[in-house]
Amino acid sequence: MVDKVGKKPKRHEKWVYFFLNGQLHKTLKTVRSEDIIVAWAYSENKRIAYSLSAVYIRRKRAYTVPQTAKILNRHVDSIKRHFRQGNIKKPRSKTHNHNIIITKLRIPKSAIWQTHGGC
Repeated sequence: MVDKVGKKPKRHEKWVYFFLNGQLHKTLKTVRSEDIIVAWAYSENKRIAYSLSAVYIRRKRAYTVPQTAKILNRHVDSIKRHFRQGNIKKPRSKTHNHNIIITKLRIPKSAIWQTHGGC
């Protein structure tokens, strides 16, 4: 279905990164026919298989710093300043071979709304 002339409909956005039980996960493989999702748990540094339907119900979205700034209508630097000042708890980051990659921090939605009062 096309909304306007020459425009394609928006596709469903995949949640590559999500929080489940307070832990950051990355989707590695989804098998809908078997109701399985295989995800990398960064805190445990291992692959874990979950029930797809259970994950869809319990997962929480993981936002990047620029996405958080857009939601709060603030500049990215002001969000980073709140990290340095300790107003916001430092979010989880992706790790690779025990080296922290700081470029892609992931923030849970609950932390964003706690931040909103302090910005």
